Formats: sequence, structure tokens, C-alpha cells
Amino acid sequence: MFRYLPCRHPTGLVAVGEPGRDAAVFVSGNYFHSVRQVLKCLRGLDCYLLVVDSAGINVWCAAGAGDFTEHKIADAVNTYALSEAVDHRDLILPQLSAVGIDKSKLLAECGFRVLWGPADCRDLAAAAEQYENLIRRLVPPNENDVPAFDLILLGMGAEGHTASLFPDTPALAEKSRLVVAQFVPVIGRNRMTFTFPLINAARHVLFFVTGADKAPAVRAVLGEDVALKSHYPAGRVAPTAGRLIFVLDTPAAAGIQGA
Repeated sequence: MFRYLPCRHPTGLVAVGEPGRDAAVFVSGNYFHSVRQVLKCLRGLDCYLLVVDSAGINVWCAAGAGDFTEHKIADAVNTYALSEAVDHRDLILPQLSAVGIDKSKLLAECGFRVLWGPADCRDLAAAAEQYENLIRRLVPPNENDVPAFDLILLGMGAEGHTASLFPDTPALAEKSRLVVAQFVPVIGRNRMTFTFPLINAARHVLFFVTGADKAPAVRAVLGEDVALKSHYPAGRVAPTAGRLIFVLDTPAAAGIQGA
């Protein structure tokens, strides 16, 4: 329906408040009602909204149909000279657009990184508690009364973080909570994350890891040195009664003997 009855907002770089050179940059498609709602939510902030051509369709439908892509975003970044307006290179994209966006291609085309968000959450700690309660209600528990997912899919960063469990953060030591919120200094942002008690209760935990920058962490996490392995959050993933599976591309597996 949106394709045949588009409701277009003009594309462009919209200044909200009085944004400086460190101002956050949010990205939206050009569906008129979405842009109007986003601008309403951003009221009171000093930031930018980059309105990208999505054929006048909301980003969820547009991304799935190929009308909201990394190429269109890169084109808008360059057309509206975003790199001259801000010193950083981060774009905050709506999560529902993820299906149509290749982050690596966007970075290559315009030099800007993708951050997924924002979520409408003014109290992340309360949201984490609500999410944990939802999981406890919907996911059957194991013999230790911990909800046991059939499958948890994880990635891994170059420093060995997984989920939003980063090195030297309080959530690594959590023993009872299943979902927590924490500030992550290395990225300067608040994150919500599953904890090890919940991850390790799963029947299957599957890592997808790609890229040569992950090779040292992969080597450590899959190695025999227990102390070194535990230095990396991903190395602490050890299902208590399930299977741990790693799917690696060739560059990520380069440090593994015999790979």
C-alpha cells in the first residue's frame, strides 16, 4: 500500500535545536508521518536528522523492498555534506531498517559507521527488569529454574565482547540477574544485555564471527589457556548443558592451528 500511496517528506539534513560538531545524527526515511513523529521525539535535543529518500515509505517496508539502502544513505551523507557538519562518523539508524542495510558497504561508501537505535527507553534499568520478567514468563526453565532458550545467536567483537558484555564492565560478574543495563565506557553508551547465567542456560549457543580483526580473540577463546580465554567475555560462554558452536569465515579463523 505504501508503495502505491507514498507520502513523501523532503529529504535533507535537518538541524534540531542548536547542534554542534559533536551532535548525534539520526537517520530516517522520508515517509512524511515518520519524519514528523521523529522530529517530535527529538524536540529538546541538539542533534541532526538526516532524512533519506525511501520512496515516501516507512523504513521497515522500504528496507525490505530495497527502497532504503546503504547506497541511498551514503548518497544523502555526501549530498548534504554531513562530514562538514560533524566531526564524528556515526549514524544512528532505526532498528527496523537493518534488513536492508549493509554496514560495511555504507562505511566504505561514505566513511560513516552504523549504530542501531534509538529505542524509546527512558529508564534502561527498568526496561531490563521488564525484559527479564518477560523471558521468565515465556521461556521454559531448566532444572536450575533458569529460562533455557533453544538457541541463542551471538557475534563477537575484536576485543572479545559478545552480546553487550564488554571487557571490564560490571555485567561480567552478574550471577543472578538474566538481563541488565550498564554503561559501557569503551563505546560511551548505555546498553542492555543478556548475562552469562541466561546465555549459558541455552541448549545451543551459536557464534557467527567474521573478519580478520577478530582472529586474535577467536584464537584465544578457542584455545587451551583458561586464563587468557577468560580475559575475553566471549570466552566465558560455556553452556552448562548445551552445545557451543562457532561459525567462522576464513579471516576470522586464520589464527587457529589447522584452520
